[in-house]
Parts: sequence; C-alpha cells; structure tokens
Amino acid sequence: MTAVQHPSRRQAEPERGRAMKLLTAPASPFGRKVKIVAIEKGVLDRIDIVAVATTPAAPNEGLACDNPLAKIPTLVQDDGHSL
Repeated sequence: MTAVQHPSRRQAEPERGRAMKLLTAPASPFGRKVKIVAIEKGVLDRIDIVAVATTPAAPNEGLACDNPLAKIPTLVQDDGHSL
C-alpha cells in the first residue's frame, strides 16, 4: 500500500549541508532524552543544538514559528518540517 501525496503538500528538497536543529533548554529532561537517542543513533553530528528560553506564561515567539504549541524540545528537520 503506498501513500498518495497531495500535490500542495509536497515536501521541499532538503538543502545539502544543512543540519537539523534541536530547540531545547539546558534544564529540559526531555531535551536530554532526545540528545541521548541522537548519540545512540549516531546522528548527533547532524544536529545543531539551540538553547531556547521559554515559559508557559511567556512563550518564545521564535519557537512558536517552528512549533505552534511553543513547547520544547522541537526538532526542525533539514527539510524545514518540525517534530
């Protein structure tokens, strides 16, 4: 069974040499878990770790652009999509 992709939802071609971006806070235990998995999978060298300050009362606007919930950690893939 193959998935049919809607024409307006085609993914952009990833730029060569562009790394993924992990938006996290140094104190975040969930961000540390993502880093541990990246180390175990051998992809940590492809991820730029960006420290982000955010609180529920004052969400970070830059983070909200990548993750509408403005929660960390957020992984921005090399094609621009966020997880």
